[in-house]
Amino acid sequence: MPRIVVGALLLLLALVVFADAGQLRPGPAAGIGPSAGMLFVAGLLAVLGAVHLITAARRPGATAPSEPAATPLMRWKPVSLVLGGLLALMFVLKLQLGFIAGATLLFIATSLAFGERRLLLSAVIGVALNLAVYAFFAKALSLALPAGPLERLVFG
Repeated sequence: MPRIVVGALLLLLALVVFADAGQLRPGPAAGIGPSAGMLFVAGLLAVLGAVHLITAARRPGATAPSEPAATPLMRWKPVSLVLGGLLALMFVLKLQLGFIAGATLLFIATSLAFGERRLLLSAVIGVALNLAVYAFFAKALSLALPAGPLERLVFG
C-alpha cells in the first residue's frame, strides 16, 4: 500500500478518534478524564499520518515492503510467558486480589519473556511501577481500577 494512502488513513483515524473524544464528558480532576487518553492517541495517530505523508512527498512512488525476506520461526516461549502473564492478571482480578498484584505478575512474566532472570528485581520494579500507575489512574484521574488488599492498605 502506498505511503500516502497509509498517511491519509492514519489522519482520518486521528480525526475520528478526536471527534469521539470530544463526545465524552470532561473529567473531575483538572479537566483530565476519559477523553485525555483518546486525545493523546489521536495526537499520536496524527503525527504518524503526517510523517507518512511527508515521507511519501519526499520519495514519490515509494511503497512499504510488500514481501518480507525469510521470516524467522516463531519463538513460542516468550509468547507463552506473556500470555501466561495475561491469564495470571485475569485470574488475580477474578479473585479480587487487585490491580497491582495482577499487573505485577504480568510485568514479571513479560520481563522473563525479554530474558530477565532476576525475579526479585522484576517483582520490586513491577510493584513500584504498578503502585504509580494505580495512583495516577485511581487518584489523579478518578478512574476505578480493581482494588485488592494492597491497594486498600496503601491508598485507603
